[in-house]
Amino acid sequence: MTRKNPRPARSALALAVALTLTPLTACSAGSLGSSSESSDGGTTITWLTGSDETAQTTARTIVAAFEKANPDITVELDGRPAGAEGDNLVKTRLQTGSMPDVFDYNSGSLFQQIAPEKNLTDLTGDAAVAAVDEAFSPQVSVGDDVYGVPYGTAFGGGVMYNKKVYEELGLEVPTTWAEFLANADAIKAAGKTAVIQTYGETWTAQLPILGDFHNVAAADPDWAQEYTANRRKYATDPVALAGFQHLQEIPRPRLRERRLRLGQGPRRHAPARRRRRRHVPDPVGEHHDAGGGPPPTR
Repeated sequence: MTRKNPRPARSALALAVALTLTPLTACSAGSLGSSSESSDGGTTITWLTGSDETAQTTARTIVAAFEKANPDITVELDGRPAGAEGDNLVKTRLQTGSMPDVFDYNSGSLFQQIAPEKNLTDLTGDAAVAAVDEAFSPQVSVGDDVYGVPYGTAFGGGVMYNKKVYEELGLEVPTTWAEFLANADAIKAAGKTAVIQTYGETWTAQLPILGDFHNVAAADPDWAQEYTANRRKYATDPVALAGFQHLQEIPRPRLRERRLRLGQGPRRHAPARRRRRRHVPDPVGEHHDAGGGPPPTR
């Protein structure tokens, strides 16, 4: 049973922060694949992708175009959950040899964790790889060998705020983390819920960290590449660790004093995502009291 909490009268800040460009990667499982020949001489392959409706709709569109261009090949879709559960499923299937022929997975550092040189087909020289922007190829490569094809959409993140509350309290949109916390304190002091974030799903806890990454990149432009190569760690790098420290500052020490509220369900949470758009409109959709700004700088 899911407990439904009454919606707060006014939530002033949405801890936003979805972030940056997060492409997926289409990988071939090499010898682990399970393609088969049908009785009519055609081939059937299986593609493991997200089980959510957006992922499935996108996959069906791609499959329709692929099958039209390749009438002797049939593609069957298999779904996997999001978050840690889906991540574990991918790793388990690779370890047990039960991975479908093609599957989606994260690019970058997470991609390296599944040992692509051992588990995936080397696509170097493939026509699909030749069409990939060279800026993205390193995210799916081990040395000079390419093991995946990046694809996906860009996600923008920022801090959403209640314009009416801001006008009422005479607040300015925060541009620094200190201003963000000061606004939250002022809103809490006025008896309103200062910050709302989901956390009902574990994966949402990463959104503030991802949104803060522009600060890390500004301080160290090579940080992402070094992290992917396992030469940087969040736990030991003060510049990157600050994002986690900021996340901790929001609920502590005032969680019980309603500085932070947890939201869940349709339109309950506030982080905003807009796919394939460069700008988030203001007002945002039906939320005419919603304003927005970039993640705070440090």
